[in-house]
Amino acid sequence: MARPSNYMAQDDFIVVQATYFSDQDQDVVVHLYQPLIGPVALALYLSLWNDSHRQPAAADRRKQTALMDLLGVDLDTLYSARIRLEALGLMKTYTSTDAGGRYWAYELYRPVAADRFFQDDTLSLLLFDRVGDGRFAQLANRYAIHTVRAQSWQDVSASLLDVFELTSVVPTAGTKSAKQTVAPKPLPEVTLSDGAGYDWDLLEQLTAKGGLRSGQLGQHRAALAQMATFYGLTPPVFARFIQQATNRATGELSLRALRQIVEQTYQKQAPHLKPKGTASASSASSADAQPRQAVPVSQRAGADPARAGNAATGIFGRGQAPQKRPALCGAE
Repeated sequence: MARPSNYMAQDDFIVVQATYFSDQDQDVVVHLYQPLIGPVALALYLSLWNDSHRQPAAADRRKQTALMDLLGVDLDTLYSARIRLEALGLMKTYTSTDAGGRYWAYELYRPVAADRFFQDDTLSLLLFDRVGDGRFAQLANRYAIHTVRAQSWQDVSASLLDVFELTSVVPTAGTKSAKQTVAPKPLPEVTLSDGAGYDWDLLEQLTAKGGLRSGQLGQHRAALAQMATFYGLTPPVFARFIQQATNRATGELSLRALRQIVEQTYQKQAPHLKPKGTASASSASSADAQPRQAVPVSQRAGADPARAGNAATGIFGRGQAPQKRPALCGAE
């Protein structure tokens, strides 16, 4: 995505907090978001949080050259890092002009919590495709919470009124006002597709013949829509994968198994999420005119049939991220 002409190095910027940001949030950004946004965007994000104020004033305005000097990057790289943060819901950018000229407001958002990240159909799919099945499982295990679940244990925790005596609770104007004062803004949504325009009726007919229980497509529609969009899967092709990931005894669909099957079978022609307005985009303009379809590994030009079955489970290999692989919005 080309930098707009009105985005200048000498412009002022100010940082605004839309949410709170904790040490746990930073851990999530480093381990779950960094593979998607790249190290420069991560450095920009953490630097902005470090310099942010909950109630910014005019005196907090600084030149964008300060950011460029801090990160050691040029203006185009700064812009690229900025839009990556926006694309993943970590920042919003606003602009305005006053007597001092044009200035930019960078509004920062915390990442989604780790459990929400793995439940999010888009974010989890992007990370799974980026790092591969092995690393994805490691990251999921990193944030797994092992609670007390044994039925032999008895919950003997005290409740509020076991400990405190409450005579009266009357909400005051101050408490009502505080609810609005400290409420953060909702996090931006990150999604590839809502599934509109996809032939779900045909997919349902095809999967029903393969033993998928009624209602499973509807239950997992959001995740399936992201997968179909990301890999460019037509209903007949998608139905075959779904059948392989369906439990024959119960008719239930395993999303994790489905992701593994699709990624092991297909190698995308080019990343679906690539920078707009770059040289690579212009050279592929004719291909982009039509929806990009996934291509079986064994059918790629120059593919060695003997090695096709050993293709990486991720785009770059099981548990590996190649050193020169671009992040979602292009090379750092």
